[in-house]
Parts: sequence; C-alpha cells; structure tokens
Amino acid sequence: MTIMHAWPQLRHIALATIDPDDLHYNLNLPDFRDPDRELCLDIARFGLLQPPLLQEKEAGGYRIVSGRKRILALLQTGPAPKNLYGFVLSPALEPLQIFATLLRHALIGSSLSLVEQAIFFHKLLDQMAPEEAVTLLPLLGLKPRPHVLDELLQCLALEEPIQAALHSNLVNPRIVRQLLQLSPEERMALVSLITELRLGGSKQQRVVTLAVDLARRNGVPVGDILSRWPRPGEEANIPQLASSLLDWLHNQAHPRLVEAQREFKSFCQRLDLPPHVEVQHTTSFEDETTWLRFAFTTRQGAETFWKKIGKIMAEDQAG
Repeated sequence: MTIMHAWPQLRHIALATIDPDDLHYNLNLPDFRDPDRELCLDIARFGLLQPPLLQEKEAGGYRIVSGRKRILALLQTGPAPKNLYGFVLSPALEPLQIFATLLRHALIGSSLSLVEQAIFFHKLLDQMAPEEAVTLLPLLGLKPRPHVLDELLQCLALEEPIQAALHSNLVNPRIVRQLLQLSPEERMALVSLITELRLGGSKQQRVVTLAVDLARRNGVPVGDILSRWPRPGEEANIPQLASSLLDWLHNQAHPRLVEAQREFKSFCQRLDLPPHVEVQHTTSFEDETTWLRFAFTTRQGAETFWKKIGKIMAEDQAG
C-alpha cells in the first residue's frame, strides 16, 4: 500500500462551518448516531480533548470524517463555543488514504464493533476494488485476504435488530456464521431469546447449536423448538431462566445420555457410599465400566485400607 504523506492539518475552525448531517463517512447504525449521556457529561466537564477529523467540501464548509458524536456532544453541552480545533484532510488525498486515516482516528482510545467494521469496508468498496480495500484489514488486526473481507461484510446481511445487538455486544460475533445459515425468522427468534436472557458467549453458542440441531432433526423451524420450552414462572430470575433453557435444550437433544445419567445417579444412591468414596463412569456412558475412587487423608490410611481390600479380593478369587 502506497501512502501519500499529506498529514492532516490542525486548524481553528468555526463550528458553524461543520455539517453534522453529512453522513458520508459515518460508521454508526441509525439508532447509535447520537452521543450517549456519558460522552456528553465527559465533554461538558473536560471539553473536546480529541479534535475531530474533517474534510473540506468543494462547495465550502467541512464534512466530518471521524468524531461526529463528539461534535454533537459539544453542541449539546449548553452554550457551545463558536470555534474548535480539527484535523483537516487535504482535498488531494486518494480515498484509500482518507479511509486509512479515518480508521486510525476512530481507533484512538476506542474500538470498532464488528458492524462498524463492516460498514467501514462497505463504504470503502464504493470507492475502490476489493483487492485494494483488503490492504486496510491489518489496521484491524485482520489478515489481508478476500475471504476475511467477505466474512466481515456478511454481518450486514443480518436484520437491523440483530446488527444492533451485535454492535451492543449482546450477540457474540462467533455465532454470526451460524445465524447467517438460518432464515430471518429463525435468526430473530434466537437473538430475541439470547438478548432477553443476557446469555454469555459460550451459552449463546450452545443455545444456537442445540436449537438448530433439534429443529433440523424434527423438520420444524427453530422458533417452533424454542416455543416448546416450558418457561418457569414469573418468580424465576434471568440466570434461572437461562439455566432452565440450556438444561431443557440439552435434555431434548440428548435423551439417551440424560437417561443414562439418571440411571447412574440412581445406581450411586443405591450404593450408599461414604463421602470419601466417588463413583466414576466412562465418557458418555459408552459401557457399564465403573471405577471407585477412594480419598484418604494419610498414606498410612490408604495402605491399611488396601491391605484389607487385597485380602478380600484374594479370598474372593480363592472361593
């Protein structure tokens, strides 16, 4: 990638000449374009500590390249100043350099969600070929490969509520590929439940995998499977609801394993063993092989016990 060394110039600019409604370079989803209360309070207290990145318009005035929320927050903090300092990009810059600078500026003290990254490259591809666009992937810690770019852009095929949940870290990026293989209705059913129960990353993957597996086995939509979950009453809190859902899906997906676990538990109860003795089974109950594990506080105790066991085993063999 060839970089043209035309660094942004720091200028003192009239706030009225900046167009906050120009979204040409904006990376936010519609519902996330306004500054949150925390940012407004921060700027009201400390001012605009990070100058925005701007571009001169041919017709006059400035377009925001990066830092729009900070400018809006500044405008909402009471009597806004008439001027501010901003980094202004040269109008002679090529699109690749503009977007590279945008990305660097947006990543100062922050990060971009998966959706924002996808929007960035979607806009970038309006300006250049994919072969050139992939050269900016390393700025996000990604490999400059076409398939990496394709996978990133795929999240824009998700429904807007799912994109919003993904942006807000309510949906784990690792389940995006699985979601894309489902119908819109199935995706929405899963994400609705995931966000309601505030499931963590690994639990999200378990719910998606189990629900999809059950749906395919039964030849019904995922939403139909989820609707069969016997949801606990209103007294159940969020963690209890999440645990109930995961247990139910597991039991529905692995009935033989659940039955084997139930029988093994009954077997252990019939043995009525003391607390220091543990019964172990084979993985997934492949057969009925069973181990007894004894715990001793001293080696002497273990040796004495083994002598007794050895004597019983010898008498049993002799008999």
